[in-house]
Amino acid sequence: MSVDVSLAIIGKPSGFAGYAFGYRQPTLRLSLRVAMDDAAQLAALDVLLAPELGAYPQVAGMGVRHSLLSRLSHWVAVLEEKSGAPIFEKGRTINLPAPRHDTWVVIQPCLNPKSCLRAFTLMVGIINQALAGDAQRHAQHNAKSAATVLDEIRSTIQQLNSVAPRGFNSVHFLRAAFDLNVPWHHIASNVFQFGWGAHSRWLSSSFTDHTPQISAQLARDKAIAAAVLRSAGVPVPSHFRVPTQDDAVRRARQLGYPVVVKPADLDGGVGVAANLQSDAAVRKAFDHALLHSKQVLLEKHVEGRDYRLQVVQGQVQGVLVRVPGGVTGDGVRSVRALLDAQNLRRRTATDDQRFLKEMSLDEEAIEMLAGLALSADSVPAAGQFVRLRGAANVASGGIPIQLPLDQVHADNLELALRAVDALRLDVAGVDLLIPDIEQSWLVVGAAICEVNAQPQMFSSMHRPMLQQLMAGGNGRIPTVVVLGDDATGKLGLTLLAALAATGITAGWAAGDETWIASRCISKDGAGAHTHTLALLRDRRVQAFVLSLRDDHILRQGWPIDRCDVLLLVHSAFEANAGKSADQVFSEVLGFARGLQPRRVLVSAAAPHCFAQASAIFARETTCELVGTADSGSEQHRQHLVEAVMRALAADA
Repeated sequence: MSVDVSLAIIGKPSGFAGYAFGYRQPTLRLSLRVAMDDAAQLAALDVLLAPELGAYPQVAGMGVRHSLLSRLSHWVAVLEEKSGAPIFEKGRTINLPAPRHDTWVVIQPCLNPKSCLRAFTLMVGIINQALAGDAQRHAQHNAKSAATVLDEIRSTIQQLNSVAPRGFNSVHFLRAAFDLNVPWHHIASNVFQFGWGAHSRWLSSSFTDHTPQISAQLARDKAIAAAVLRSAGVPVPSHFRVPTQDDAVRRARQLGYPVVVKPADLDGGVGVAANLQSDAAVRKAFDHALLHSKQVLLEKHVEGRDYRLQVVQGQVQGVLVRVPGGVTGDGVRSVRALLDAQNLRRRTATDDQRFLKEMSLDEEAIEMLAGLALSADSVPAAGQFVRLRGAANVASGGIPIQLPLDQVHADNLELALRAVDALRLDVAGVDLLIPDIEQSWLVVGAAICEVNAQPQMFSSMHRPMLQQLMAGGNGRIPTVVVLGDDATGKLGLTLLAALAATGITAGWAAGDETWIASRCISKDGAGAHTHTLALLRDRRVQAFVLSLRDDHILRQGWPIDRCDVLLLVHSAFEANAGKSADQVFSEVLGFARGLQPRRVLVSAAAPHCFAQASAIFARETTCELVGTADSGSEQHRQHLVEAVMRALAADA
């Protein structure tokens, strides 16, 4: 390694699309050689990268090289998070012993190992470039180079974003799953599975595997949805489709100002202009909506506060009041200065404010100010709210504030449920305009301006929705991993039969075949990892058994993140690449520590495995010898199966 290279990736990195090292999401493992001992250079790096990647959270007690790698891992995680990837666990750095003391192993949680490696490659290059020569001067005085580095980081974030989950909801559902100990994995496109087998559910953003396509199509077309709601007795604003500017103005005059103009087939507040007071404003709003959709809707503006009611499976889970984008005066600063300060708070926030959109003093804001006889340089009085947006949705800069459900009148909750049921949706966001949500809409009047079949929810609502979809559980099913089995798989099949006898439909995966209950469903030799994923996606499967006799799992990762019972049989384990069967078994056994089994059972016919298992799992669980010394007998197999069944029953 050249003396001016501080970091180098050595060897071939290993990506684990499955689970490894105890992590509950995919990981990347790579080795790096480190040649840097100047602590001052670390501070220079912090100064250089802070504008785009934020301040590095200092950790005391690290040497310079360890601290550099800790920064590298942290910055890679920030890159991925900024791109929209779900990163819920911290990376791990391991220093190899002498004589390779300058070599470290980094294990990094990610969603896509290839994208994670791209982030590592970028950051290693930036660090080497920054630390070459006088890093202090480079970071503090070479503004042109620093700007180039930050541009490169922003460009990489955009590239990584192409493989990240789409939209706001997906990553927050994944975060909720992690917090609730619900296993998840990526299916395809923007679809993720939560839970296993019979307890699993699919989500694409806030669409679920139970959302009717007919209902989603109806809700997507706002004019048709309003007609359906109106026919069900639900109050909705009067509206017209308007193909031209002139039609829009004519209908606005017919309804009477103020009015709203919006695309008829888009969600998320895209192209919406509310509280329009003139023909000129309608014409401008029509042209803006037409940029987003060929279908434009004009409707009567309804006075009232804007509320979003989140409905999941026939229950109102949460209510937000949406305050339109604007600023609150302090009697000192101008509207421009107040907005700059607000945008800075949103840009640098670490709480839920980081999800709020920044606003600019654009044409809409200037017009809103003019309507209040103000300008960008006006100084509002202390406590005066200055509205800068007509619509109150979050996408245009609005602020959602969650309300306790007991503050919502029962009639208004029932109205939201009736609107969702009228469209036969399982999940929806109901936008309700009402003067006071604590009073009945039957008294104060109200209108439902939209029922969104794929609502973008504020971050506090993903967890309760996922809990309800998972029926209050964590989506897991009983799991057994068997290391070793005879070539005919008699132990796995006997376990299936024993589970079936208790009324449980179980799946069994081995290296060359897959079974559900008494039926073989695949015999393609695709490998235990692929067969396991097929079983975990099958909603018939209520329990799962994985039998391994080779080391393929070391290259792919485990298909499950945790198991209830780990059974060590050892017999018929396959040798590989110059390694004996014993060596392969030992490596796979060590790798199994990441499964954090609740129970470890060791066949009495393989007592030499007991000491190994006890050393590996001593901190997590106790190991138990089961069965008889005769590994080939039917009695021995039955004893093993009975021990597994007892362990599963004890953990139930």
